[in-house]
Amino acid sequence: MEAKKTRERLAIIGAGSGGLVTLKLALDQLPDLEVCCFEKTSSTQGAWGKTYKGFVSTSTKYTTQFSCHRKFDSQVRAGAN
Repeated sequence: MEAKKTRERLAIIGAGSGGLVTLKLALDQLPDLEVCCFEKTSSTQGAWGKTYKGFVSTSTKYTTQFSCHRKFDSQVRAGAN
């Protein structure tokens, strides 16, 4: 009886910026691996989603999002304040 070959697996913990970059690179460059990303929240925002009092960002969510994973729309709408 021949032994069943199992695919090697890669688990990525967290879907923040580091996790998403790792996930994309793994999917693009390691096609023989079974890749799975685990995130404990319902969103892919990582530490940026848990800001604290006095938090000031030097960039915006629009300019730091990934072109292959657009979450936010930065279009300006007429009548918007």
